[in-house]
Amino acid sequence: SLKKWYLKTQSSGFGLIIGGNKMLKEPYIINPSALSYACFHCEYMNINYGLKNEGVRAPVTNVLDTLEKKLLLEKKTNLISSELKEGTIIDPSDNTFYSKIKEHENGISFRIKGKCDAIVKYTDGSSGIIDYKTSKFRNNPYKENKAKFNEKNFKIKLNEYGKQLHAYRFLYSNLETDDKFIKEVYVKNYIDRYRVKDPSKIEKFHKKIIEQINNIAIEKVNSLGLLLFYPEKLIESTKDTTALNEINFNFGLEYFPVSIDEKEFYKQLGELLKVLNQPKPPDPPEECKRCTMHQAFYDDEKVIKFERKMKL
Repeated sequence: SLKKWYLKTQSSGFGLIIGGNKMLKEPYIINPSALSYACFHCEYMNINYGLKNEGVRAPVTNVLDTLEKKLLLEKKTNLISSELKEGTIIDPSDNTFYSKIKEHENGISFRIKGKCDAIVKYTDGSSGIIDYKTSKFRNNPYKENKAKFNEKNFKIKLNEYGKQLHAYRFLYSNLETDDKFIKEVYVKNYIDRYRVKDPSKIEKFHKKIIEQINNIAIEKVNSLGLLLFYPEKLIESTKDTTALNEINFNFGLEYFPVSIDEKEFYKQLGELLKVLNQPKPPDPPEECKRCTMHQAFYDDEKVIKFERKMKL
């Protein structure tokens, strides 16, 4: 039963841990963002050691993400772009999902782990993936003195986001369905996070996660795209004329299709996997802002003495 399984796992755990500078057991767990914002040093430290510069994420960003998803859920694709075929946006769930273990052509095994913003189910039976980004994509039409929009930098940004979309395409086309894995990862995380002890609740979640995986599994993905939002105008509320206690924003919104290039995706993924499989991390690059803080005192000889660990 799930209850007996849970009690058994409390002493064993599921992390892959090896001391010293020995290599981790594969597969490497790759987040799609690792390909978009590629700093090999940062990803090596994060994936092999669990050391990550989290930065500061403004709470308002999470609120915007939630509102954007809620706004577009179950909407028809023609409301987003005339370039899209007829279809409907479905909920990909708030859960983080895992792909099956796959072996790259360079011999290194991996899983993709993540969650996208939206899955599109087209009426012809095919599917698409859309990621929402709060990012400037044009000159502000409401400003008279318009700051010059940097088209070159924007195209670079679109290319970076596109790598992430290809990882989502791989993930949802290869979702892990093994029940043992589902129990050891999804169900265990649920039990640990919410301190659940009731076997009926555990079993209910177990069935729910299987249903979600079956609902979002994709066989044929023939479109990838980015839906960009950006605030462009602030509007005072007219609800109360005696006090300014509410404001509204006009957001610009535009869909940008991303061409599917599976060959390039596997090439970039292979380069990352080769770096992760090295015995020592690469040096921190000067251009990476996340590495800046520890460049002055970084010592790779000390780092490789740490216990290397990778957890699901």
